[in-house]
Amino acid sequence: IVFMAVPFLLIVPLIQWQDRYFYPLFVIFSVVAGLGVQFTFDSLYRTGRIVAVTLVLIASGVATHAARQSMSPNYGWRNYRAACEWILASPKFGPTTIVMVREHGVYAFLHRETVAMPIASLERTIYFARANGVDAIIVGPAERAHNPNIESPTTEVEQARVFGEGEARVSVLELN
Repeated sequence: IVFMAVPFLLIVPLIQWQDRYFYPLFVIFSVVAGLGVQFTFDSLYRTGRIVAVTLVLIASGVATHAARQSMSPNYGWRNYRAACEWILASPKFGPTTIVMVREHGVYAFLHRETVAMPIASLERTIYFARANGVDAIIVGPAERAHNPNIESPTTEVEQARVFGEGEARVSVLELN
């Protein structure tokens, strides 16, 4: 029963977080789950088979729910992508531009050097950015969660562009 339940209850939810890494594991664990089901049906009596089928149905429901959640559009990432494309197309930022961001996945869209944003006050974040030669800061939901006042008006940072609206909005800040 363990071989049958573990792949569905653990691996399928992980797929929605890091899909490109866990697909090969999902295939392997699905084969192991199939062997577990085969073993269960061969060795259990009627009551055991009913329990096994019930567990498979529950695990399938969890897997279906996880798959449905992972297919829903993520507007925050659309905004991050739009911000990255704008930076790439903008004449303000050249090929040596260094960008500060909290979301590590932004590099996939940006293909520029990135610096991780510290969890600190606005003043310390700007100091850290200057010390690392940062030209722009991308501010989205993850950045606002750790640095709530990152978009506060200051003479050292200018808001260059905003993508989206509400909580999923992403801003590009330019250091003066």
